[in-house]
Amino acid sequence: MSNENSIYCPDCPKVAERVARIRLVADYTGKPIPNKEYTVLKGEAVVTQGVSDGNGVSSEEILATIPLFVEISPRFPVRKEEVKFFKQHRYDSLTLNRCTKSLAECKPYLDKIYGKVVDVPILTAECLWYRYQKEAEEIVGQGGKLIADPIERNKRINQTYANIWLKDNRFQWAGLAAFASKQVGCGLLHAIVMIKKMQTEDKAILRRRESLQEREFELNFPTITIRESESSAKAKEELEKASKNNQLSPVFSGASTAISGSTTAATILFPLSSASGATTVSSVTETVSDLSSLPSSPLPSVPSPDELKRIGMSKAAQGSFNYVYTMMALGNTALFLDVYPLHAFYKQRGLEELKTCLDIRQGIYGNSEFPVLWPIEQKKLKFGLPYKEILQTFEAIDLDNIAESVKFLAYHEQVNILQTSMYSDLTLVGLLRSNHAAYVTNLLPAGITESIELTLASQCKLPDGDERAIQFSDDPLANLAEVKQRMPFVLRAAQRFDELLHSNKRNVIEKSIQAIASGGGVK
Repeated sequence: MSNENSIYCPDCPKVAERVARIRLVADYTGKPIPNKEYTVLKGEAVVTQGVSDGNGVSSEEILATIPLFVEISPRFPVRKEEVKFFKQHRYDSLTLNRCTKSLAECKPYLDKIYGKVVDVPILTAECLWYRYQKEAEEIVGQGGKLIADPIERNKRINQTYANIWLKDNRFQWAGLAAFASKQVGCGLLHAIVMIKKMQTEDKAILRRRESLQEREFELNFPTITIRESESSAKAKEELEKASKNNQLSPVFSGASTAISGSTTAATILFPLSSASGATTVSSVTETVSDLSSLPSSPLPSVPSPDELKRIGMSKAAQGSFNYVYTMMALGNTALFLDVYPLHAFYKQRGLEELKTCLDIRQGIYGNSEFPVLWPIEQKKLKFGLPYKEILQTFEAIDLDNIAESVKFLAYHEQVNILQTSMYSDLTLVGLLRSNHAAYVTNLLPAGITESIELTLASQCKLPDGDERAIQFSDDPLANLAEVKQRMPFVLRAAQRFDELLHSNKRNVIEKSIQAIASGGGVK
């Protein structure tokens, strides 16, 4: 029997279906947000408030038939405009700590413990850091792995730094970093070119030895006439060409007096062999003869002791160049993966959100379901630590104190990231010091060692006296790996960059950065 006060409610079953508890989850990962204060809003009006439990679930049921929104603390103003940076993302127009869709859009489901539950995705700080970190990863890698070619990787890093400054000149460190990273690319290119020259000569030595079997013999007793075949003559010519093209060839052959009998010069080229004990310094510095005529060997097809020794010296030198190549590429990549997300976050979300979220960044590392690409072991350099210089940098930018912001981020770059990831490696330190000493003292033939400098240009080298070239030191004992010696060099470069930007040379600097942004430089 019906109650005379009852009314027919056709929508009541539907309404009942939409009464549920809410579970707060991070939008990016779907992980529950436990023990968090939340507010349910209709427009700007508060409907209810509460605290999620250890599983992120509300203590009360909520009617989710209308466009209600959920926020967690701390609360931020609703975003009303989208700030563009590089790659657009759906998060760009959404408010931090607010649900990414209304309760009415979220589907309820039955939970064994809580009954009917609606998962409400919230845009958390973790979501933003994942977004920006993945954006950085896509620049230097693909599918969670780094681009295999360090030179190509470096080129993309250079372009991105340059474009950051071109999009927003307040990011002056990024403009300077475009030049500095380009200089790293110059070093990578020099190392790989030297390695390839040595490898080419090594192959030519072995090919020349093999070609001896192809020579033509004419027996006219008691005289034996030996003539070069076409292939053996070509092999000899290729060896001569490869040796001429390899600046280290006269060093290996003893034609250069720089290395002959010199332990100091040996440690410049072969510190890896010397340190490991695989090759003694005395055996490395023992000179070998010019191979253009090929030393004698019991069998034409078997390399002579001189040939084997020379190839061994070449491989030891290649190991040294390759070590520098690998370590420079590692530091270059790690720094980019650290600083790009910081710039993107600040540009799109602002200083206040950066302050709130910076401490949370380190927490996104270590999730196997959502891995973060970080090329350095955690025990050596932890990912995403909230160093004080980061906030100091962007606070200075907010106050339009641009030159000061460059100093703060330069310190973060050099001390917090590169000192740990690169300059603490004793083998690399030895190689860098040896290179610098040899360059300053002209101990080795030209082209083997490189000057430690920064050119505020798209080119690797500038004419002598050009104000855009900043040298590290002319002291052969100077140590780039020591922070107290390196920071003055970095700050001199930063000051020169700032001066040129505020002079009539600004257009020259801009054109150089534009060239790097379009894929130029490193030549």
